[in-house]
Parts: sequence; C-alpha cells; structure tokens
Amino acid sequence: MVTALPAQNANSNTASIDLKAQDFRPENVDVVLSIPATPSLASGQTLIAKLQQSTDNSTFTDVTAGADSTITGGASGGAATDFHFRLPPDCARYIRFNVAMSATAGDNTAVSSTFGLRF
Repeated sequence: MVTALPAQNANSNTASIDLKAQDFRPENVDVVLSIPATPSLASGQTLIAKLQQSTDNSTFTDVTAGADSTITGGASGGAATDFHFRLPPDCARYIRFNVAMSATAGDNTAVSSTFGLRF
C-alpha cells in the first residue's frame, strides 16, 4: 500500500491491513514501512511512524513495545529508511501506520511511503 507523507505539523494514516483473524497471528511476520529519502525534511525536524492496531477497523491505538520509529532531518533531509516491526502475539485484527511530521518539517508531501507484510 502506498500513502503520501503528510504536510508539516500534520499526520496521516496508511490504509489498514486486515489480518483476517482476531486470535491467531503467524510467527515471524514482519510489518514493513518503507520511506524513501525525504530531501525536504528540515534539519533537526522529525518524521515519526507508529504501528497501530484495531479490533473494528475504526478506532486505532498504538501498538506498544517499540512499534514506533523516527527519522530526523539533517543537512540533506532524511535518509531512506525501512522500518521493520514484528507483530506482537496479542495484536488486534487490523493494523496500519500513523506518520506524523513535526511543526516545521518542510514539505515532504511529494514523497510516498509503502506499507506491507513480509513473511
């Protein structure tokens, strides 16, 4: 799934993935969020990606235990990054990513993230 990054001082959500089961999670499944280089990410500003879960595909909460990552802008913006997260055994049926940009992050809306599962 491909989703454009949000504007500065905003956040956006990827489309959700339905894991098709409420109580069973296969082992060794990684959730991957790939973000290409963000040349307009201002020095010292951040992009924060959080893995979220839902039982009803409507109300989402953050998955805990290290399920968020940060890219910090430098002189040339932010580096391309792949975030890998292991699904916790008690993960809800639906998952998505929330991506937030800090207040003066610059315009990175031309950059799109890719979200998927890796077995």
